[in-house]
Amino acid sequence: MMQTNLLAPLIFGALMLILGPLGFFLALSARERLSIAERRIASLEARLRAVSAPARATTAAPSPAPTPAPSPAPARARATPGQKSVEPTTEPKPRVPSTPRVEKPAAGAAGLEAALGADWSVWIGGVALALGALLLVRYSIEQGWFGPAARCVLGLALGAALIAAGEWLRRREMASRNPTQTPAVLSAAGAVAGFGAIYAAHGLYGFIGPTLAFAALGALGVATKLAAALHGPWLAGLGLVGAGAAPLLVASAAPDPWPVVLYLAIVQAAAFGLARMRNWDWLAEAAAAGGALWALLLAAAPDVLHAALVQTLIGAAAAALYSASRRQSTPLDRVATILPGGLAGVAALIVASATPIGLDAATTATLCAILVCVALAGAFRACSAALLPIVGAAAVAISFVWPGNPDAPARTLGPILLHAPHAPEHFLVVAIFSAAIVVGLATRRLATDGLLYPQATAYAFAAAATPLAVAATLYLRLADGPSSLSFALVAAAIGAGFVGLAHFFRAAGSNATATLAQGVFATGALAALALALVFFLDRGMLTVALALSATAAAFVSARLDIPALRAPTAALGLLVLARLLLEPRIVGPTLGTTPIFNWLLLGYGAPALAFAAAARLLRRPGKADAPTSIAEALATLFAALLVYFEIRHALNGGDIFARGTGLVELGLLATTSLLFTLALVEIDPRRRSPIFDIGALLFGAAACFFSVGVATIADPLLSCRPLEGGADLLLGYAAPAAAAALLMRRAHGLRPIWFTRAAGALSVALLFLYASLETRRWFNGAELCAQRGAGEMEVWAYSAAWLALGVLLLVYGLVRGFAGARFASALFIVAATLKIFLYDLAGLEGLWRAFSFIGLGFVLIGVGLAYQKLVFRTATRSTLR
Repeated sequence: MMQTNLLAPLIFGALMLILGPLGFFLALSARERLSIAERRIASLEARLRAVSAPARATTAAPSPAPTPAPSPAPARARATPGQKSVEPTTEPKPRVPSTPRVEKPAAGAAGLEAALGADWSVWIGGVALALGALLLVRYSIEQGWFGPAARCVLGLALGAALIAAGEWLRRREMASRNPTQTPAVLSAAGAVAGFGAIYAAHGLYGFIGPTLAFAALGALGVATKLAAALHGPWLAGLGLVGAGAAPLLVASAAPDPWPVVLYLAIVQAAAFGLARMRNWDWLAEAAAAGGALWALLLAAAPDVLHAALVQTLIGAAAAALYSASRRQSTPLDRVATILPGGLAGVAALIVASATPIGLDAATTATLCAILVCVALAGAFRACSAALLPIVGAAAVAISFVWPGNPDAPARTLGPILLHAPHAPEHFLVVAIFSAAIVVGLATRRLATDGLLYPQATAYAFAAAATPLAVAATLYLRLADGPSSLSFALVAAAIGAGFVGLAHFFRAAGSNATATLAQGVFATGALAALALALVFFLDRGMLTVALALSATAAAFVSARLDIPALRAPTAALGLLVLARLLLEPRIVGPTLGTTPIFNWLLLGYGAPALAFAAAARLLRRPGKADAPTSIAEALATLFAALLVYFEIRHALNGGDIFARGTGLVELGLLATTSLLFTLALVEIDPRRRSPIFDIGALLFGAAACFFSVGVATIADPLLSCRPLEGGADLLLGYAAPAAAAALLMRRAHGLRPIWFTRAAGALSVALLFLYASLETRRWFNGAELCAQRGAGEMEVWAYSAAWLALGVLLLVYGLVRGFAGARFASALFIVAATLKIFLYDLAGLEGLWRAFSFIGLGFVLIGVGLAYQKLVFRTATRSTLR
């Protein structure tokens, strides 16, 4: 491998070699512009002559004297007897010789005919020509006509002849102004023949060594791309593929990556130059993709990290120059963003695959140069504004994947183990320099006028988010513990810088860009302050700090009327959600066992309040947009997670990941879900946010799920689990039954009828289970297992309990005028009636069987009288009248 100190001369040599193709393209472009100008001048002269000729003829010819108009002659004189009719005499018209008419084909037929006859036939003929040449070579080998050397020479001669024929035919067609695809097909076939002959001379017969074969294949590939400037895009694609694959076709006993890097620099320069001259974006994208693949291949080889990074640097520089020179009028150019941005991402991948041995000063310099090239492309042209956020993301990614020292202390971030970085001084240089270059260039662009709204948003987001994200990454990699005063001071300094920038843009004027920058930097200052609190206090404060930053962004967006800050508010909310999904316990195993007053209360309660406030600030009249809906959804979700996890934490000894759930826990979870459903039903019913509608359905489904668990796996009768306290059945069954009944009552008229009926059915089912199990506990204590059987008094007590409950529900329904309660009463009474007639008649004996029927009779008579006197009284009276 070449020493590191030879890196600068190699890069200088590569740049010198790039100048040749660039000069060719510049000269070719100048010649093309000159020919276009000549044709336009000739066209203008012809138009001028055509306009001036009638004017000269008009001035030279004498004006004819006016002649009286002839009187119209009668069409035919009437003939008198003895006279002949006189026909008007007319001058005969001269006869024009007729020409044969040629019938033109229809438009569709003409297009198909042109495609088949003029285009496809040429390309199919070129493929047939190439296949025929290959078959001829194969036949000559089988017959032994020529030796290996003669075959290679004939292949090269055939390729040269085809290329020469293509060029000769192109010039003739240019002279006749009737170009076709035939010259390009002949040149492509000649290029294929040349590639095959050179590869055969090296790989099959060994006539030439790897150096000469490599140079010959590369030269032919570059020459093919140069010829594509004259023949068209197909030849350019062929040349790019051939030139890019040439190093793979050459085998060497002692491979050296640096000649490959220099060769690829020439290939990429030719491809980007041709793409720029012809406006072939596909060729630039293909060249960038090929260079990125070669960089990854080099990175996979041992001890060639610097070669891979230099290859990425050359590709990034070429892509940046191409992006900066594009004539693009759209606010954000996709091609100019993807090309350099993708190569910045490739640099991060190369660093992730690097070994600590190669991370030295040369690595640092090359990485910084790559990021600078991409950042300058984003700052030079406004249509590439999205490159600066990409550079910021690449800087954060490089800092995150920088190889660590396995002997140094590690920090866990969920499933990720982060070691202290190898070569921390170089690590700091790359991180700090990349953040500084992004902030500087983005701020410089924001200070200029004429930026469109998406461009200004991209620059402002890059300037504010990059230093904060880099500071957080450095804290994760370098801080000695969860609390670091030095990093807190760094975050405070970043916040102070943001305050200064906000004041600067406030004084700059009242244009849209200045207002946007002022709001973004003000929000960034608040976020930096929150980050400083995280660094100084504890890691659990990160969630709180991010949530407060989202509220601050919403406040600035509403106060200064900056719509661009609405999306970052939602993005911060999603970031908080990702943080909580990564570690739901907020502070990991150190959560503790104290009920309610623990880190869950702050870690979930503060984000819930923060995003509720953000949703209120972002709310606009009319239909809610995506940021408002996301803030509302996150506020609801964090509030629900707070209650859910607090319940699990309190009932499982502080372990929210404990296996299994009990009756009380499932009952409380079902009650919580029903209460959240009720809250979402009643919150601002006139506005009817779609988030609240969807949330109510989801919480209702969760309540049903938990209720099924209460009735099956946690049922003490079926599972034979003893009750642990006197309130188990009350919390497991009665509480969710009451919540479902309240939901049915309050949702009437606000939700569809099936929604209220489902809530009522759930309430009746849970209440039935509660009454039955409470009756069984009265006779059996904490052991409710069904295998213990039941006595006659217990069997009778079930009927009495159901009837009593039915009567109470009927009284409530009559007093409150609630038909749902009366319907539930009817269900309990029907269930008791069926039990008495179907079971008690045969299962009970003596006095208990008599009491069952007597009690049922009294209840049914009383129910009938109540309905006749109270429910249907009005209807009866009106009928009698």
